[in-house]
Amino acid sequence: MVTRQIHPHELAPLDRAAVFDKLDSNDGGLEASERQNRNARYGRNELPERPPIPLVFRFLRQFASPFVFLLLAVAAIALVLGETKDAIVIGAVLTLNATIGTFYTARASRALAVLKHTVVLKTRCLVGGSSITCDVQDLVPGDVITVSAGDRIPADGRFVHAVNLRVDESSLTGESVPVSKTADAVAVKPGAIAADIRNAGYAGALVVAGSGTLLVSSIGTETQIGRIALRLAERSPEPPLVARVRALSHQVLIGISAVAIALLLAATATGQELTLTVPLILALVVAVVPEGLPIVLTLVLARGVYAMSRRRAVVRELSAVESLGGVDIIFTDKTGTLTQNRLRLVEAVLPDGTRARLHDGEASRVTIDGDERAVRRLAELLAAVADPHAHGFGELMSVDPIDRAFTDLPKALDIATPVRHDERPFDTSRRTRAVAATLQDGMAVTVLAGAPENVLAACATVPPTASRTVSRMAAQGLRVIAFASANGRDLERKDGDWTFEGFVGLRDEPRPESKGAIAWCLEHRIRVVMVTGDHPETAFAIAKDLGIATKPNRVAQGEALMKLSPAKLTEVMGTITVVARATPDMKVVLIEAARKRGHLVAMTGDGVNDAPALHAADVGIAMGKTGTDVAREAADLVLTDDNFATIVAAVQEGRSVVANVEKVVTYLFSTSVAELVVIGSALAFSLPTPLLPAQILWLNLVTDGFLDVALASEPTHGGHTKPPRGRLLSRVAWQRIMVLGTTMGVIGAVVYERTLNGGNESSRYAIVLLALCVMQWWNAWSARSATRSIVTLDPKGNPFLIGSTVTVVGLMLAALYWPPLSTLLRIEPLPLSVWLWVVPLGAIVVVVDEIWKLIHRKPWGTRLHGPSPRVRSA
Repeated sequence: MVTRQIHPHELAPLDRAAVFDKLDSNDGGLEASERQNRNARYGRNELPERPPIPLVFRFLRQFASPFVFLLLAVAAIALVLGETKDAIVIGAVLTLNATIGTFYTARASRALAVLKHTVVLKTRCLVGGSSITCDVQDLVPGDVITVSAGDRIPADGRFVHAVNLRVDESSLTGESVPVSKTADAVAVKPGAIAADIRNAGYAGALVVAGSGTLLVSSIGTETQIGRIALRLAERSPEPPLVARVRALSHQVLIGISAVAIALLLAATATGQELTLTVPLILALVVAVVPEGLPIVLTLVLARGVYAMSRRRAVVRELSAVESLGGVDIIFTDKTGTLTQNRLRLVEAVLPDGTRARLHDGEASRVTIDGDERAVRRLAELLAAVADPHAHGFGELMSVDPIDRAFTDLPKALDIATPVRHDERPFDTSRRTRAVAATLQDGMAVTVLAGAPENVLAACATVPPTASRTVSRMAAQGLRVIAFASANGRDLERKDGDWTFEGFVGLRDEPRPESKGAIAWCLEHRIRVVMVTGDHPETAFAIAKDLGIATKPNRVAQGEALMKLSPAKLTEVMGTITVVARATPDMKVVLIEAARKRGHLVAMTGDGVNDAPALHAADVGIAMGKTGTDVAREAADLVLTDDNFATIVAAVQEGRSVVANVEKVVTYLFSTSVAELVVIGSALAFSLPTPLLPAQILWLNLVTDGFLDVALASEPTHGGHTKPPRGRLLSRVAWQRIMVLGTTMGVIGAVVYERTLNGGNESSRYAIVLLALCVMQWWNAWSARSATRSIVTLDPKGNPFLIGSTVTVVGLMLAALYWPPLSTLLRIEPLPLSVWLWVVPLGAIVVVVDEIWKLIHRKPWGTRLHGPSPRVRSA
């Protein structure tokens, strides 16, 4: 009886009969009743997923903010005091904010679901000797399933039958070359990894050729892919925006609570009437709290999500939008992201110096300098090594790009495909592969292909120019592969039995847009680090062409980096821009080292083994076309075109969002400061409250609510803003808030003092409310840019602001002159004469802001604040 799930490496050295015995199964598969028993024992063959958040909890999460808690407390006190209207207004506003937040987070989740198109749902399974179609979720250890080209393996197991079976395990192991599988027993060396076990099949791997029968040995979280997925349950870094807003919320909450308690105690000690003091304190609390901040941040981020989706980047979490704006180092894969992932053979060099060149990747254009007969022999050896499916003129996704490139020279010389007999797949430790074939002249030959240093080490003699040739080709950005041969069909030969045949150089051309995208990153102080498995010289040549590195000392080998101490690695991360001979498991270490230097890290990845790194990065970026479901689930951002330029476009959108967040928050807090000055002056001189809580909410959420949302749509002026570290706003932004808020507050206090000399309470409320509203109208137009003068901005550049201004003016007119609304707000109509002096008075805030911008504009701003830090040159 099977009591546990078994890893394939335990089954690897066993013969076929012993494997079936180990899992208590047979050629015909399990009986249906036994499958049910094992299903109950082991559960379903599913990977762990983040449980969906019910709609009601998603809605309630929108209330988890100190600002919201404070407003709920104000509403409760208002109810106790009999101010039902104020409590209703506060409750309605908070409900509206929660509804909008719920809608946009749900829409972001639905956008990702569209990409999940590679999930396997059905497979062919033997049950009681009959072949049936079954759900992969119902597979159990001991099941026998059949797979063929195009199928994705649904569980881990041991192959018990294989016919020309080749499997692409790159999503799991990182190896781009499909591996040949066997049903024979194989010895497992100590420390062997998944890629070394040739008779094992792994969940998520793709069958690219042949067919096979797999005996399932482990399912769900016990598979290789499942164990990686479990690691994703670890807590990921908190988004910077969430941390900044939370810190600001706590500061405001503590500060205003302390002030309110002190004022209440002071009023009690001096014998003031609480019926007069409490409304003032409540008004003060509502004035200080930026009620519109949660809703406007949600809208700003949601707009960023929509803008990124139009640029082929799907954002999974709203908060990741702002995180993208703060990224200052990007670790990126090379193949398919910076390059086109279309390898072409461009040069072949033989031992005697003969060269063959293919021009512009066109097989019909080849020039030979030297012995043409020797070139034709090398071309035939290339044809023997290449995957048989690569010889077609179509570009099948299942064919490895390297094999496809091997056929370029044979096609150019019209070489027939040799007959293949057997193959030893690419071995990560030996870094070579071997193929036994019969050439057109009837000679049986075995071809060895792989990394130059490994192939040359296996040859009896090596040309003295070999190392220089490899260096020259690598320096041109070519991926160099060496070839050797031996007579006969023996795949396993000792070193010295091989005859060197030559080198071929493959090129994966950079995407046309990559160079410009990298230049933008460097200009905006974002370091780009290319992580690749290529030879260091090849990696440097490509990085130099793209502008990532200008000196060879910026290239480091992954294995060498892993040998450094954590402190030394953190130090070295400040200088390198290329990591060559890298493996996916190195990425998490690189992320940790970069973060210790204070960087906000973005990391790209597509395979299952990239998932931990994507989860650990501040912004994980998965590939939508070639990426696995596990990688996409671990990422914050999913690219639908797998293009580095799209990453840069997303960062640009993120920085635009950061700029608009600063505009909006500056606008909102300047209103709060103005209201604080007006109400504080009334408290200081024991005057009646200038505004009621409901009127302040009208100003903060109805009047400002339209204008701050419009500012969220403002185009970026003067470049892209990088968020300040650890704070929601920069020191300069806070200074501007205090200047503008104090200016508006003093003007409002003067207007309030004037209303005390005459008129009733409703008239006083109406004039003060109108004055603060008008100043905010002017302030919104001035806030479009923190540096550029209002007269230099196109008035039609933000149609949303035009429409919002018209709307808020109309709403103010309705509040003053429509009886139901004016009664609710406790204000009364004002004559035209009041408008004629209030509107020009409010324009003073624009004059003050223009002076502020002039002072802080270069060259004065540079002298005031010092030069900006520059990114280290590549």
